[in-house]
Amino acid sequence: MDGQGLNKAPQPCVKASLSLGSEQYDFTGFEHDGLLSDRLVKLKEQCMTTFKDYLVRHNVPADVPDEVQQSSSEEEDSKPSKLPKRSKKLK
Repeated sequence: MDGQGLNKAPQPCVKASLSLGSEQYDFTGFEHDGLLSDRLVKLKEQCMTTFKDYLVRHNVPADVPDEVQQSSSEEEDSKPSKLPKRSKKLK
């Protein structure tokens, strides 16, 4: 039993797979990396860096205007700018 723990390869405690188009990325966090929350933070950083590199490589624009915003501004233009005034009722 003395030598069993030393020969064993560390098992990953945190795993993630990221599929971007036809590309597949695998990320792992091992036991010796500290607390579980620290491993998750490192894993997230790795995933976000890979995702950023993918976007830069494939020249995906960062800001894509929403079509919904354009149609809503057109609808606002068609509405009358002033509402009719209500007359006050006298008692």
